[in-house]
Amino acid sequence: MSSLNSTNQIHARFMMYFKPSTLNELRVLSRMLNIAMVDFVNAAMEAYVFAREKEIGSKIPPRKQKRYVGPRMELMQKRVRYVMRLEKDVVERLRDIAYFDNQRFTHVCDDALADFIRFTKETKNLNNVWLSRSDVEAIRGRKSLKSQENVRDLLKQYMAAETQGRDKKLAEKKPRYTRKPMKKRRARSR
Repeated sequence: MSSLNSTNQIHARFMMYFKPSTLNELRVLSRMLNIAMVDFVNAAMEAYVFAREKEIGSKIPPRKQKRYVGPRMELMQKRVRYVMRLEKDVVERLRDIAYFDNQRFTHVCDDALADFIRFTKETKNLNNVWLSRSDVEAIRGRKSLKSQENVRDLLKQYMAAETQGRDKKLAEKKPRYTRKPMKKRRARSR
């Protein structure tokens, strides 16, 4: 993944459209774990790309055409707009996934964030903590090196768990449809 391997990524500003409940959870997790919200969102996107590539078994093919993958007008009222400086490569790969799955970029981001928030709650044992608070302010901007290391550790844990989970699922996977052998029919006598 790009944030684990290289230190000089290209960042660009992107307009993100968050569900209010997701944004509240992001703010609380950011404050509790002392992780910048931008870093958490970027890690969630990287984790989703990693999981999706593992699921497919290869890299996501780049999209052939640029298409508008933002939210529709009816989604705009239900979401909070947020400008973030994210890694351009990760966002483009997430857009490729959206094109590959024939979904909107916003919905793919929702899935990525929900999955990573769920994983973070399980890992940090925050399942019974009230995370849906709108009065908590998130940690803004990129924080210290320790904060970035915390995000990297969380991302590495996710990748390890995802790899083990995929291997376990493949070992337990049964074929969807198994054909039963036909019984021999007796010839009818008249």
